Amino acid sequence: MINRCLGDDDFLLDHLGPGFNLLHFSEKSEVETALQQRLAAFQDQGISLTLVHLPE
Repeated sequence: MINRCLGDDDFLLDHLGPGFNLLHFSEKSEVETALQQRLAAFQDQGISLTLVHLPE
């Protein structure tokens, strides 16, 4: 994966966590409630999942 610059001193690979990473590209500055709930459900099952929200 290429380490893309997201802003001043802000790079994609700095946001990735262990396990699975969900890259969420959106025009909205907030993450939708339904997506937050689904993410929490996976995490409650012990699945290592990190949401990386990238507003456009």
